[in-house]
Amino acid sequence: MALARHNNIPTRSSLHGDQASITEGAINFVKELEQTITNPRDMAPLYESLGASGVLEIDQKVLDDMRGKIVDELNKLDEK
Repeated sequence: MALARHNNIPTRSSLHGDQASITEGAINFVKELEQTITNPRDMAPLYESLGASGVLEIDQKVLDDMRGKIVDELNKLDEK
């Protein structure tokens, strides 16, 4: 995934716009990123952080699934 080339990433030149526009662009980028993540179990802490800061609304089922996958992976490692 080439995030550096993503169209919604704010650039240095776009930071001179108004704050609402920058915030909206960041929110849109995060929402699109959320939909394209291929390994969500690694993203639970980021997802929680973005929810706590108000960038996106936490879907509790999604968060529970992420945490469950983390627990599953830890259990697999413990078995080895």
